[in-house]
Amino acid sequence: MILAPLAIALVSAAPFELEWEAPASCSNRPDTVELVGAATGRAEVQLREREAQWVVTVMFFEPTEGLRRVVVASCEEAIRTAGLIVKLGSRGEFATKRVEPTAAPPSEPRPAMIAHHDEPTEPWKLTVGAGAALDVGTLPLPEPRLALTGLLSRASLGVAADVRFGAAQPVADARVLHLVELQAAVCVLPSVGQVRIGSCVSSSVGSWRLSTFSGAAKGLLVASSGLQARVLIPLSEHVEAGVLAGVRLNLIRPMLRDDTGSLFETPLAVGDLQLTLGWRW
Repeated sequence: MILAPLAIALVSAAPFELEWEAPASCSNRPDTVELVGAATGRAEVQLREREAQWVVTVMFFEPTEGLRRVVVASCEEAIRTAGLIVKLGSRGEFATKRVEPTAAPPSEPRPAMIAHHDEPTEPWKLTVGAGAALDVGTLPLPEPRLALTGLLSRASLGVAADVRFGAAQPVADARVLHLVELQAAVCVLPSVGQVRIGSCVSSSVGSWRLSTFSGAAKGLLVASSGLQARVLIPLSEHVEAGVLAGVRLNLIRPMLRDDTGSLFETPLAVGDLQLTLGWRW
């Protein structure tokens, strides 16, 4: 008569409820019965991979309440550790107070890498402006020009484009009109306080218009490549002043001639100076 109530109690006892949450890459869950046997209760296991390590979290709700968290090196070790904690907890050998995580010491560079990934990426910024430029050497006398400039930059990297328009200048019996010059540059512009100072590698192509006082006209092409120094000075939140000084080597060198011979040949090296005022977005 005593065995019947005992059998009924064993049959009616609820099985151990174990919720197991893990990534698909670490889904080899052990059998609950093999871990806890006939014990009853409820627990939840969470396995999370974080920076080449695994965080094992086991929460017990029955027969005792508590939390255990451990950091291990691999998925297999995480599964074994979680199973051992569940097995001990099902036998009542579970600490009721929270145990602080015992993380394996990471390598020195790891905190810096984590902080870097959490930082927002700096957006590209555009500066558009206008000003004056001076070409020294292309023609016998320094040549003033109107300059339009654009700069796309992010952090210390910049890509610049400048368009310059020249005016007529007499050379012997001819007038040279520097119609337009397009210059592109790639720059490294680190910040020194609020000011950006750096260097650029540039390439340019220009179109001349050579006309004589008698009315004859001819088109000429000039191309060059060189180095620049750029300084960008913020005047307000969006207004920025730019100073450019550069040296270029002429790859295509026009020569002015008439019936008597050569009038003027563009030298191998020429200089640039440019001052602009721009709006930065």
